[in-house]
Amino acid sequence: MKRHISLLLLFICSLSSSTFASVEIASDHQLSNYDIEHEGEWEGSFFFVQMADCQIGMMDYNKSWLKEIELIEKAVEIINKIKPRYVILCGDLTNAFPFEPSYKDQVADYKRTIQKIDQNIPLLCLCGNHDVGNSPSRTTIQAYEDHFGSHYYSFWVSGTQNFVLNTSLYNDSSKAPELLQEQNTWIHKELADETSTNKAIHRFIFGHHPWFLHEPDERENYYNIKRSLRYPFLEAAQRGSITACFAGHFHQNAHGVYKGMEMITTSALGLPLGVDSSGLRIIKVYKDRIEHEFYELDNIPQAIVMD
Repeated sequence: MKRHISLLLLFICSLSSSTFASVEIASDHQLSNYDIEHEGEWEGSFFFVQMADCQIGMMDYNKSWLKEIELIEKAVEIINKIKPRYVILCGDLTNAFPFEPSYKDQVADYKRTIQKIDQNIPLLCLCGNHDVGNSPSRTTIQAYEDHFGSHYYSFWVSGTQNFVLNTSLYNDSSKAPELLQEQNTWIHKELADETSTNKAIHRFIFGHHPWFLHEPDERENYYNIKRSLRYPFLEAAQRGSITACFAGHFHQNAHGVYKGMEMITTSALGLPLGVDSSGLRIIKVYKDRIEHEFYELDNIPQAIVMD
């Protein structure tokens, strides 16, 4: 995909300004300046933050979203204090779907709040079902891209290769089967690339929907990907030396393993539906392993200690 249709808004997923970080451009689904040339070498252990489902508007049925904004502000304050290598938000940025009455206002308030993250901490985002619809179409995906940039792409950070997917297309591609095919062709080609596989210390996949919650062969439900697409993808990911897949959508924490590859599902920054309160996940990346833990916003350490 060429530059004029593949804008990716890095750091603030928003508008450029002199106060906050500038807009970065993804060309051919690769984030500019975060490619193998610039970030292909291992620079030592680091940690990053994964969040999901801030979903502003969910708590009060799109009538108000002050509660979610307060949670995002709290997360931003924590992020600026602990200074991760980068932050990634795994979908459902807003509760309103594209073209619903409150959608643009929610997008504006999301951007206004999240852009307070320190300009030296890259912020990446991806689309969930509320961002492109439960049955995404070219129109809804374009609406997302107009506000937030490409709906799938890759990037490198310190010797790790990362893939960001629009998992809503795996969930239901009935209105845009050609876009699923396009994404699928791209990711399978990337996963099979021997140069990148041999170069990368770790390879991670980020999406909104979990491929599975607990067991790879679990029954299909609203929260996971249907088996007909799940199994081929998991096989390709495992052959492609993926260390872990990260997701949200469940609004609870979940964990599973497929042939040594972790499936890590992170609870909501916004409204949780499980035992954990609103929070985020901290992932420590070492050369030989990763370690990760979900923290409620009130229980996050003041500083992250690496081995």
